[in-house]
Amino acid sequence: MKTRQFIILGVIIVLLGLIYFPIMSTPEVEDKKTLTESVNFVGVQEVNNKIHQNKITSYGQVLPNSQMDVTMKVQGFVERDMKSWKPGMRFKKNEVLFKVERVDALYSIIARRSAFTTLVTNILPDIKLDYPSEFDKWERFLYTLDPLQELPPFPKSATNKEKLFIASRNLPTEYYNIKAAENQLDNYFYLAPFDGTIVSSFAEPGSMVSPGMRLATIAKTTDFEVKAPIATAQLPLFQRAEFVELTDPNGKLIGTGKLLRTSEVINQQTQSIDAYFSLNASGGESIYQGMFLNLLLDIETMENSMILPENAVINGKVQVLEDSLILTKPVNILNRKVDSVYVTGLQNGALILLEPLTTIRDSVKYVGIAK
Repeated sequence: MKTRQFIILGVIIVLLGLIYFPIMSTPEVEDKKTLTESVNFVGVQEVNNKIHQNKITSYGQVLPNSQMDVTMKVQGFVERDMKSWKPGMRFKKNEVLFKVERVDALYSIIARRSAFTTLVTNILPDIKLDYPSEFDKWERFLYTLDPLQELPPFPKSATNKEKLFIASRNLPTEYYNIKAAENQLDNYFYLAPFDGTIVSSFAEPGSMVSPGMRLATIAKTTDFEVKAPIATAQLPLFQRAEFVELTDPNGKLIGTGKLLRTSEVINQQTQSIDAYFSLNASGGESIYQGMFLNLLLDIETMENSMILPENAVINGKVQVLEDSLILTKPVNILNRKVDSVYVTGLQNGALILLEPLTTIRDSVKYVGIAK
């Protein structure tokens, strides 16, 4: 009898345990779940107001102040003993960049000088007979003629009668035709107009060139300028500025510049005006065509200001974390730069949300994580 009672009592205890155990354990799980959902971690930045220099920033590209195409006025072959110019090679002012073979042109001029000497020789008897006072002048002119040298100055006629006589023998026409051919000999050489570098090259020694054909493109490497888009509202500030700072993308000072000129056409893509600045490099800094630079112009000092990521400010307001709650506060935007803004109106030590929340719940506890 006692055994049956113990069995019944044991069954009752098991049944009660099965009923109350889930009930007793459920609140603990819910409490843990509630605790997990009530905490939200947010990235914040502590306010540390400082004195900042207000700067207008822009970006620009380094361009050569002088860049031109190399062409020749004559036709012929580039001499084979010439240097083969490649892009990037440097040259000095007055260095021969290209030289076209001119042997045939030289022989042609020598022949014409010899023929001209014959013309002068043939008129001497008539000069001695009709203009005896001018004979010595023309004889001296004849003796200075040398087929291998440039023609000397042409004698001036003493009278109109002598002038007409000389013209009837075709001497002035032939003389100036030869002088023109002599000047043409200089066109067989192309001398560098400045110290520079080869941007592109299209001719090699031994290749055929013709008048107007582009042989190379050269750029002046001792004089650069910077082209930058400037907002029309900021243009007067740049025009009045004594200089602007020029830095590389890493913020390193490259040099200074001053506004040289501006375009009179609005850039359709940027809705700004293309402005051109001089470039005075700092000592030891290397400047290369095509490199990008930042332009910085100091305009005023901003006291008690803070730099925040641009995403942290929405419609002139920021979100502040105070006592696990998020509040919205207005700020005064002083200036903007790439991905950042300068603001005032925040107290030192305040925690600003770097990524503002779209939904704020009073029942949630917010914990800031400094970034």
